[in-house]
Amino acid sequence: MLLGINLLKPTIIDTAILLFAVGTVAVSLYLTSQFPDKNLFERSGSLVVLFAVIVEFRNFNLQQHINDKAAVSSGGLIGILIPTKQPRIRQFIIYTAHMFIIIGTVIWGYGGI
Repeated sequence: MLLGINLLKPTIIDTAILLFAVGTVAVSLYLTSQFPDKNLFERSGSLVVLFAVIVEFRNFNLQQHINDKAAVSSGGLIGILIPTKQPRIRQFIIYTAHMFIIIGTVIWGYGGI
């Protein structure tokens, strides 16, 4: 809990989205090795980017909610906010989503080579 906000549900959902992105790449890599269509792996990169951007958008909204709660907790004083650093697991998810955007872009661009 951070400022009365339960972070467990968003963390589980974001983790599931990122795991689904990994599963998409794994399945497409397997299917590409079994069938002659070589574009499937390359196209999976766009899905990885999409899922990572969804997680980034969800995190942005969560951080805005945290900032709003911090502003209320500070009594509404402008410029005086309680420092709101997300827990370590949320920071890991944010870092992983950033990496997935980069990795997905590389797969999308160079997966057919």
